[in-house]
Amino acid sequence: MNDTVAMVSFSIAAKEHRKNNATILHCSLPLSYIATKSCRMEALLRADLDYVANVGTVQCAFAVVAAMAGIGLDVYIVTSSGRLSILFAPKNLLLNTMVFSGCGVLAAHAYFTFLVDGSMARMLTAFFAAIMEISYIWYCYLRSLGIFQNMSSPKVLFVLEYTLWTETALCLGPFISMLFKSTFAFNLTVAISGALLFALDTFFFVTFTMYVFRKTIQTIEVKGMEKLTLRMFQIIARYGLACSLSCLVVVVSFITSMYLLDFKPDARSEDIPVYYAFIILMDAGLLGMGFALMTMKAKLTNLNRSTV
Repeated sequence: MNDTVAMVSFSIAAKEHRKNNATILHCSLPLSYIATKSCRMEALLRADLDYVANVGTVQCAFAVVAAMAGIGLDVYIVTSSGRLSILFAPKNLLLNTMVFSGCGVLAAHAYFTFLVDGSMARMLTAFFAAIMEISYIWYCYLRSLGIFQNMSSPKVLFVLEYTLWTETALCLGPFISMLFKSTFAFNLTVAISGALLFALDTFFFVTFTMYVFRKTIQTIEVKGMEKLTLRMFQIIARYGLACSLSCLVVVVSFITSMYLLDFKPDARSEDIPVYYAFIILMDAGLLGMGFALMTMKAKLTNLNRSTV
C-alpha cells in the first residue's frame, strides 16, 4: 500500500515538474527584445547542452574578434594621424560606439545562450542593441551625406533626417519599456522602430547600389581633386553597400529566429538546429556590419595618407 502511494506521489510530482519546466521559462527575442509569454521552444533549447555550449562559444569568439578589430583600427587611425584626439571626432566616435556596443550585443547573446541570468542578459542585449542601432544609422548618414546629397532631392533628405531622429527615439523604446515593465509600449516601439530601421537600411542599400553603378565610368574619366573625391565616395558606397546587406541579413535572421522561438506552433526538437543556425547567421551579420564599416574607415584613412 505504501509503495503504491509512493508511486502515485512520484508520478504526480514528475508531471508537475515537467509542467513547470515547460512553462516557467520565458521566451526572449535574440537581438534586443524580450517576449511576453511562455514558450516550449526555449525549454527545448535549454535541454540540448551541446548546442548551448557550441553556439555560446561561437558568440563569445565573435565578440572577442570584433573588439580586437576595433582596437586595431583605433591604433591604425591614431598612428596615421599622430593625434589621439582624432578618435573623438564625431564620425570616429560614432564608429567606435557602434563597434564596441556591437561587441556588447554579441557578448549579451552569448550570456543569454548560456543563460547565466536570463533577465539580465535580455536587459543588457536591449541596452547595447539600442546604442548600436543609433550609432549605426547616424554614422551611415554622416559618413555618406555627400552621396545622399548627390543622389537625392532636398525633400528626400529632409524626410531622411526626420526619420533618423524619430528612429533614434524609438530605438530606446524597448529598453525603457523593459525598465517600466510596459508590454504595450514595448510591443509598439519594437514594431515601429523595426519597420523604420528596415526602411532606412533599404534606402541606404538602394542609394549605394545606384551610386556604385552610376559613378564607375566617371571615376575613370576625371582627374585631380575631383577624382579623389569620387574615389572616396566609391569606397563609402561599396562598403556601405556591404554593411547594408549585412544589416538586412541580420533583420531576416532575427525575424526567422523570432518566429521559431515565439510564434511557431508545435515546437519540436528538429527546430533547434534551424533556430541556432539563424542565431549564428544573425551574429555573423552583426560582425559583418562592423567589419564593413571598419574596412571603409581604414581604406579612407589610407587614401588620405597617400595624397598627403
